[in-house]
Amino acid sequence: MTQGINKLNIYETNKEKNTYLKYLNEEKEKNRIKLLAYTVMDNHAHLLIYNQSGQGIPNWMKIVNTKYARFYNREHNRSKGKNKLHTNR
Repeated sequence: MTQGINKLNIYETNKEKNTYLKYLNEEKEKNRIKLLAYTVMDNHAHLLIYNQSGQGIPNWMKIVNTKYARFYNREHNRSKGKNKLHTNR
């Protein structure tokens, strides 16, 4: 699960949800991840993923969440001091 910090609605619009899904899909093959199922709600997402080695999952999530945080911060004119978007899980 990935969640917005302080339960912030970070996937509120269709554009935001679709952008997050785009980033998930762009990075999954590089890290040999299979995205089996997902649901993206306004303030969090649940992902059912498979990776035989288990080694690619943390790197994949870091890359995806960093890319999404940059997108979200640009879209919402958030300052550089507010880079943290996701809770640690």
